[in-house]
Amino acid sequence: MVYRALLVGRNTPLIDLFFERLNDTFEVMTCSLREADIDKHIEVFDPEMVIFCFYNETQKEIGVLSQYRRQFILDNIPIVIIGSKEEINAFQKVSGFLANLEIAKPVTPSSIRAEIEEYYRLQEEQEKEDEKLRALSAARKSAKNALKQQAEEEAEAAAEDLLPAAKKADDGRRKHVLIIDDDPMMLKMIKEHLRDKYDTATAISGKLAYKFLENKTTDLILLDYEMPGEKGPEVMEHIRLMGGHEDTPIIFLTGVTEREKIAEALKLHPQGYLLKPIDAKKLMETVANFTA
Repeated sequence: MVYRALLVGRNTPLIDLFFERLNDTFEVMTCSLREADIDKHIEVFDPEMVIFCFYNETQKEIGVLSQYRRQFILDNIPIVIIGSKEEINAFQKVSGFLANLEIAKPVTPSSIRAEIEEYYRLQEEQEKEDEKLRALSAARKSAKNALKQQAEEEAEAAAEDLLPAAKKADDGRRKHVLIIDDDPMMLKMIKEHLRDKYDTATAISGKLAYKFLENKTTDLILLDYEMPGEKGPEVMEHIRLMGGHEDTPIIFLTGVTEREKIAEALKLHPQGYLLKPIDAKKLMETVANFTA
């Protein structure tokens, strides 16, 4: 494989070595450390790497090359430094960044060729590994979405627990409570507390609650205040706009204990709120007050 390399620096013998003994591996072009010269060569030559051939460069000259760091990164152009350990250290100190590859003198054509080819081999291996990781991440995301979809479908199925056929309010039917919370454990716990006295349905999101309320009624809604995506206040406003649910009592379930947050919740005019962790006695008293 032949690499296009832009050679910069004062080390003329090293630059000659690239032209005379490494021309089977490198297509090379040289330029000065003037910014206009570098810009033109990058535009016309489109190098695959920039090789800095050190020989007593000034700090100003080193600084010129370091100014191109961002452009080299964006264009995926690696910087290779060839020089003594002292010269390489000076470059790092002045420029403030690490080169992609450092080759310390003394060097031979074969050692230069071997180190640069090894760099590209390792880069290729890293790209393959990154591709594997991206594929694994995509697979995990797909599996997570599938599990989420399954959970939503199960919750939707649970929400299909219908109330008994419509009866008069005074015929002794069991009252119904709709519980909206993104935490499945919270849904299960509240449902267990209410099961002996009330019919219940659950929804893990506002979206599923809306589906339930499109065709069914409930006597009370217990609504989580803090949920991912559509939060409790947004869900409450949506429900209030749905026909037939303007007067359905809504009780917020919230772990928020700050006075300001509670005041903010009450501005939405819910019928009340219950603090998490839910106290079973307080839960039963509150539900009874709004379903009597």
